[in-house]
Amino acid sequence: SIIQDTYLNEVDAGSLETGMFAGIAAGLNDPYAQYFSKEMLDNFMQANEGQYYGIGIVFSSVEDSEYPVILSVYPGSPAQKAGIEADDVILKVGDTDTAGMDVNGVGALVDTFLDVPEDDVPTVELTVRRGEEELTFQIPFDMVETAPVTYEMLEQEIGYIFIPEFDTVTVEQFKNAVTSLKDQGMQGLIVDVRDNPGGLLDSVTGILDDLLPECLIVSTRSKDGKERTHESEEGQIYDGPVVILVNSLSASAAEVFAGTLQYYDAACVIGETTFGKGVVQRTYSFSDGSAVKLTTDKYYVAGEKDIDGVGVVPDIPVSGQEAQLKEAVAFLAGSGGGN
Repeated sequence: SIIQDTYLNEVDAGSLETGMFAGIAAGLNDPYAQYFSKEMLDNFMQANEGQYYGIGIVFSSVEDSEYPVILSVYPGSPAQKAGIEADDVILKVGDTDTAGMDVNGVGALVDTFLDVPEDDVPTVELTVRRGEEELTFQIPFDMVETAPVTYEMLEQEIGYIFIPEFDTVTVEQFKNAVTSLKDQGMQGLIVDVRDNPGGLLDSVTGILDDLLPECLIVSTRSKDGKERTHESEEGQIYDGPVVILVNSLSASAAEVFAGTLQYYDAACVIGETTFGKGVVQRTYSFSDGSAVKLTTDKYYVAGEKDIDGVGVVPDIPVSGQEAQLKEAVAFLAGSGGGN
């Protein structure tokens, strides 16, 4: 009533409602909780399928930074075409300063720029800090293809596969990559999940199914103590030597991937201690098409190991991307991978 009677500017009831429920999610102080309007939920679900309508960045809150930091930029996305780069620090979205804002708040702020007349292309303005420079970019929204699994054969018949995140399409892409590398005579395999923010638990368990014999991959436990288990089944397609490359931004499903293979001595983990996200979120939909996502479970690698707030500690700690890859090649060459 106060707003209706006294607020100077026009009021959009839908925006007020979205803001109210987003505020409830923010009040949980859960960095992974989020309220989705119907439009936001559609984009979120599309992203899990390998594409979505947006600008093409992955960002997160980072220790020792009051501003969110861009972790990665999807190849060919509007953000990449505009000139945005990984490690850019987001200072403003439009005219709004992002200091102290969590990931959900920044994401919701970006999405407000979708509200434009039907024939207009929605565009968001991002101001970022890159080194000592402050730069401003105008970025149009468009369909973004999330980065696919890529692979190549390195020296000494060592295969290399990069998994940028775990989406629905990732399982089949990974299987195709392994099959192709095996056909080329692969003797050892490097799987790179550096900067991988995670994704779908079903996706990572599907990929681990290709690399492990029958075993317990991960279990999740909810508030009421209910436990769900995810097991590897018969159908392993590669049992040769494996190295997993990780860094401090390898998170969630990427940590399940690295931690499970490490637990069963099925791979050597090289790089830096991972992010330490050992909790699971579930999305609950409402009758109007909106939804809320919040943390409901903790997961345990191999049904035992809790890595939340701890991360996966590498078997061989190495800093620097080039040095990590070099160490992985050397390890495989010396352990029977390669000639």
